[in-house]
Amino acid sequence: MRASLAIACVLMLAPAVRGVEESTTGAIPVDDSRPILTIEVFSDNVQNATAICFDDQGRLYVCETYRWRKGVEDNRDFPYWIMDDLASNSTEDRSRLYKKWKDKFNDPQYFTRYSDRVVRLEDTDGDGNVDTHTVFADQFNSDVDGPAIGLLSGNNKIYLACIPHVWELEDTNNDGVADKRQSLQDGFGVKNSLSGHDLHGLVWGPDGKLYFSVGDRGYNCTTKEGRVLSDPNSGAVFRCNPDGTGMEIFCYGLRNPQEIAFNEYGDLFTVDNNCDQGDSARVCYLLEGGNTGWHLGAQALTTYKPFIDDGQMEQVPHWLSEGVWKLRHEDQPAHILPPIAHLTNGPSGLVFNSGTSLPDRYKNHFLVCDYKGAPNLCFLYSFGVRQSGAGYAIHDEHLFHGGIPNTDVEVGYDGKIYVADFGGGWVRSDAGNIYAMYDKEGIARPTVIQTQKLFANGFNSLNQAELLRLLSHDDIRVRQRAQFTLAGEGADNIDALAAIASKSDNMFARFHAIWGLGQLRAGAQLIGLLKDPSHEIKAQAIRTLGNIGHVPATQIIRKFVEHENPRVRTFAAIAVGKLRDAEAVPNLVNLLEQNDNQDAFERHAAVFALSLVATEQQLIDTAASESAAVRLGRLLALRRQRSPRVADFLQDADSFIFEEAVRAINDDRIEQARAKLAEYSERFASASVSKIPDEQIFRRLINANFRVGTAECAKRLVALAANDRLPTEYRLLSLKALGHFDHPPAIDATLGIYMPLPSRDSAWIRDAISADLTKVFEFATGVLAAEAVQAMSHYGIRMDNRSLIARMRDGRQPVEVRLAALNQLIADRDFSQKLLIRSLLEDEDPIVRNGACRAYVNAFPNEIITTIQSMLTKFDDLDFRTAYDLLANRADDDSAAIVTAELDKMLAGNLFRTVHLDLYLAAQKFAQPSVRAKLAAVEKQFQDDGRTVHALALSGGDVDKGRAVFQNQGICMKCHKAERGGGDAGPELTYIARLRQPYELLDSVLNPNNVVVPGFGSISVVLNNGRVIEGTPVAESDTSVTIKTPFGETITIKTDSIDERSEVRSPMPKQADNLSLLEIRDLMAYLQQLTARQ
Repeated sequence: MRASLAIACVLMLAPAVRGVEESTTGAIPVDDSRPILTIEVFSDNVQNATAICFDDQGRLYVCETYRWRKGVEDNRDFPYWIMDDLASNSTEDRSRLYKKWKDKFNDPQYFTRYSDRVVRLEDTDGDGNVDTHTVFADQFNSDVDGPAIGLLSGNNKIYLACIPHVWELEDTNNDGVADKRQSLQDGFGVKNSLSGHDLHGLVWGPDGKLYFSVGDRGYNCTTKEGRVLSDPNSGAVFRCNPDGTGMEIFCYGLRNPQEIAFNEYGDLFTVDNNCDQGDSARVCYLLEGGNTGWHLGAQALTTYKPFIDDGQMEQVPHWLSEGVWKLRHEDQPAHILPPIAHLTNGPSGLVFNSGTSLPDRYKNHFLVCDYKGAPNLCFLYSFGVRQSGAGYAIHDEHLFHGGIPNTDVEVGYDGKIYVADFGGGWVRSDAGNIYAMYDKEGIARPTVIQTQKLFANGFNSLNQAELLRLLSHDDIRVRQRAQFTLAGEGADNIDALAAIASKSDNMFARFHAIWGLGQLRAGAQLIGLLKDPSHEIKAQAIRTLGNIGHVPATQIIRKFVEHENPRVRTFAAIAVGKLRDAEAVPNLVNLLEQNDNQDAFERHAAVFALSLVATEQQLIDTAASESAAVRLGRLLALRRQRSPRVADFLQDADSFIFEEAVRAINDDRIEQARAKLAEYSERFASASVSKIPDEQIFRRLINANFRVGTAECAKRLVALAANDRLPTEYRLLSLKALGHFDHPPAIDATLGIYMPLPSRDSAWIRDAISADLTKVFEFATGVLAAEAVQAMSHYGIRMDNRSLIARMRDGRQPVEVRLAALNQLIADRDFSQKLLIRSLLEDEDPIVRNGACRAYVNAFPNEIITTIQSMLTKFDDLDFRTAYDLLANRADDDSAAIVTAELDKMLAGNLFRTVHLDLYLAAQKFAQPSVRAKLAAVEKQFQDDGRTVHALALSGGDVDKGRAVFQNQGICMKCHKAERGGGDAGPELTYIARLRQPYELLDSVLNPNNVVVPGFGSISVVLNNGRVIEGTPVAESDTSVTIKTPFGETITIKTDSIDERSEVRSPMPKQADNLSLLEIRDLMAYLQQLTARQ
């Protein structure tokens, strides 16, 4: 092993380290009670580590991904296949996508060349360093494989989550290599989505089942019993028996729950990643059957916006516009379970820790990795949770450690905390380490030493009395393994477990005894616990009885639905639902009444149960005296049943219930109710409409008409556009939808989800809307008139030319109206107005002028050269861009002569810099030698100046388009803050234009490693004595360089003591690989105006 730190990272925030002064940023409150830890390199012989786990002998298994961005791709790098990816509903579809686009890749084996693998690391001599390294399993390299990003040990096997499979791996001859493997389940990862949104999160539940999670790469699985579980647009948590049977969805609507963990009460948690659009990562309490509200349409409408076909409806995803991601608030959609906190920005590994080797503060706390690419902003956080009503609240959230690009964290049986170091950055680093952190006194405690021995020696050798005692152990892992062992031994242990469950002084022992009885399906013994004075014991027994489907307990559990304790009520409601107790409907309705929408988790339990036990008729039979809370609960239950009778609640007097009914029909795509929703929108076409709905609700009403697609729906859209009581924006939306009515876009405009519709005959649409739409145009002004005339032109509805000409000539009219009138004249082939149209080539407004130019040369192609020459005498950038675009579309000899002359002007410095890039790109389309020679001269001119043609992007960009690049496809917002929101993995850019010259900004975008801001890069230094130090350079002079290391040290190294050093490496990807020159130009325009003075 090298005598070095084997990581490229910085430690801006770290736990206290002996003898080292620490610094903090104050991002999260930090105090001096954090543990003083020793940090060591356990192994520097790992690469691209994504997940880790220990087996009972203390051997560490590591997932190493070699397919990440080398076979497992990120949609942001491949905009050309985004529509195909959004359409993909199976792994077979995804495989076909790769075959379709194979010619885009130079390597014919691109998607199969590399394999992910699992390695086993072992410290055989106990010195704290790995001395045995074995490849445990590999050959995970089909075109749809990977990445390998989840590991779990159990039953003398290793379980691996590697899309599309959950694998069971077994080393039957103990040679360190898995010689037996079987897929427990496949069908995960039907899309590419974003990197890291994979199959992961393997953990053993208190019920003895295997739980795991998938991100919004989605799933389409056929279980061993033949059930189909499918959602191609969001993530979920699943559970199954250890052999893969009985798989079911536990909860859904997640974005990227990379890991999940149970607390001491057997409740499940995750920290779900945010979508880099100003939202925050969510700490979620995962209650069975819950929906946390995410689907990848929200990503499509933001990150993918420039590349999708959604009809340009400019929909802000409901995730943002309705605050789905936020902590619970008054206007939040009611069908979701809200997060309990916001914490981290790049959550990955998560583990629950009993805290036996740490100070008391860490007893029963979680540790979560926060991976953000740049090592200096990769952290390890600690937090606790406390019961709050039927849910939880977070407490004691604080920074535990910082500076390691940690993707996973585990607590070893030796009491040490182990973290996997990916190596930093957003691409494969082929580097990495495993670090061990520990409190020296803590790992020497008898409890910790006993834990290590228990697992090393095995639990099967222990007798019943010994196992029962271990149910009271301080370490939850010991308690669980004792429970599993007792349950695995069979019915002979039922009486002993029942005695512990009812009489033990240790509450946790009672929990594990209850869960063990559940594994043994000993329902009769659990029923007696329902009389226990402890509310928590009742809750645990009720949940377990529901899980095992113990029907004899049904009538008793029903009474607890209205218990005084919220956890008892909640688990009782879920239990009666799972027991299909039809007689519990009145109790569940009373629970909704009692809750009165105060506790979202309790409301969910009642709704979940009603959806399972109530008939459709029972749910729609509301009484006039019922509260809004009960009516809302009934509606939500119908939504879960996907009943078309949700439409009944469109008539509810409560506006929130009405809005929930609209959401249910549109967002859950209850097709049988869409017509009712479309019909309901008629009331908003009336001039007497009193209450105007929220814009997001109105968009869904428009969408109902658009998707139902009848003549009546088309007429309804026109009627909505005609109603001047509605906001102009609403009326415009109606007309925009009408403009796409005959050829619906493949992406649903309200959801961002691939939902194609067949084309419709424009003839009957024209007949349905012609008269009414003409009236809309006659009385409309401004942009509304422009949208109306565009719709008319689209459907061939003629307007009186006199009216068109009047609007076209009126310089006071909005540009959109004048151009729309012009385009209809051209479309009508009314060439009698040639002189009038030509006169617009001299209009004062450049947009009108250039719109007229395009229309004119299209109508009179013989005059294109003279028209273009005229445009090149103007002084607006748009004139030149229009001319260059028209020339490039022709690319004939006459056009080549003009382009050659323009290139001469550019070379001589006689052309506006703002259009240099446009001319250069247009010239690229010409094959004529004269143009190619001038292009070569331009490129040589840049080369002689020590630049590349990318310098053309320094002038002429569009700030608004650049902002969209920054926030969406440029993925800049993931790591940088500017104006609104953003990440903190890179320097803040809010006032970057005051600090950097434009060429410096361009260089940073094109070549991130050229100049790395101190504290944000990584470096490796080899000293004269052979020692290697890696970390982040924070200061440098002619005589020394100062590096921060993962140990919390700040080391200043004299230059003359350095034998060799690497270049400083930035985790930032080269944007030249992802963006076009025009997009880079727009991005430069945006960055150059960031002065914080806007």
